[in-house]
Amino acid sequence: KEFSSKLNSTITIRETIRRPSIMELNPNIDYTDPYNIRFGNPLINPTLTRNIEYNLGYNSNKLNINSSFGYNKVKDVFTTIRTLVATGRTQTTYQNISDQEEYHVNFWSGITITKKFKVNLSSGMHYNKYSPIDKIMYKYMDGGSYYTGLNYSFMPNSLTTIEANNKYNSFATPQGISRSNITMQISLQRKLMNKKVNINVSATDPFGLTKYKGHTEGPNFIIDSYSITNVRNFKLTISYQFNKTYTQKLTPEK
Repeated sequence: KEFSSKLNSTITIRETIRRPSIMELNPNIDYTDPYNIRFGNPLINPTLTRNIEYNLGYNSNKLNINSSFGYNKVKDVFTTIRTLVATGRTQTTYQNISDQEEYHVNFWSGITITKKFKVNLSSGMHYNKYSPIDKIMYKYMDGGSYYTGLNYSFMPNSLTTIEANNKYNSFATPQGISRSNITMQISLQRKLMNKKVNINVSATDPFGLTKYKGHTEGPNFIIDSYSITNVRNFKLTISYQFNKTYTQKLTPEK
């Protein structure tokens, strides 16, 4: 439905099937973490999803705002499940759990503050709701995955570009939160020598100290995990354009 040249909306109803990948089916055991071995499950069934989604968008020269609201009814959900074994360690594999309901909301926008400065914002939530039986037997918890992002670009002149990307993620599983983290990227690009030389300096997490947090709960165990990585990545790239454009004057035929 188009309300005007700038405002429009759509409703989508679809049914999809998700088949497990090779990694999710592979029964080979991964011993990378001696306290939590991982392996695939060749017996898991595909997941069938019925989806209803509503989209609403506003688009103009300086402002774009888009949103989506959706509901999913999912059958034979398969996901990673962590269990405690007799040795006191845990194992993680893929299993089909009962049906679940999903709700998701997403917003994203682009704002042109000036011709030289542009900002993009995005945010979303994906909420999972499990059956009462799973909550009692397996301690499953209703929960949501969240993300928020901020991107911007600034061009003080035609030869210089500054870009930055900041994002927060929190991923939920039936047993809790698998991980949450904040990442940051920033880059500076400069063109020289009639735009033949391109110099790019970029940094990922320039302030370091990226934090990860997780929570997993089962019928007979609770695991809280925290980790901090102090890694700063910097990259310098210099490129030169060798190609040259030649023009040839055509003489008219006599």
